[in-house]
Amino acid sequence: MSKQEKGFTLVELMVVVAVMAILTAIAYPMYQDQVRKSRRSAVKGSLLQMSQYMERNYTEALRYDEDAGGNSIDDVDDVLDAPMFSDFKDEMTRYYNLSLVTTNTTYTIQAVPKAGQSGDKCGTLGLLSTGNRTAGHADCW
Repeated sequence: MSKQEKGFTLVELMVVVAVMAILTAIAYPMYQDQVRKSRRSAVKGSLLQMSQYMERNYTEALRYDEDAGGNSIDDVDDVLDAPMFSDFKDEMTRYYNLSLVTTNTTYTIQAVPKAGQSGDKCGTLGLLSTGNRTAGHADCW
């Protein structure tokens, strides 16, 4: 009587490796897309908060480009330095370049993707003082 060896054959092992490679090739891009989607949602919320900040400022100063104290608001850092943004300012700017353009009666806030977010289908997200929202794809907002 011969003793039978236990274990996997090379063919069985190669089939398992091939199946794992196929699953990984499908799952990883889907995972990356979900990560981009969550970052996009976070920056959209931040854009809306910045817009609310600008509207509150307008109620006090009757203009967007200055606060009630006469200090200029012409850069995104002028808004992001407000205490309400201090906890997540770094998180907002890690994957997007934020910009703010103001006049006394209008403003435009934009978020341009960078780093790991650069492959996002929505591209640049924008929010205007009129409430209009812009994006590189129709269903991004």
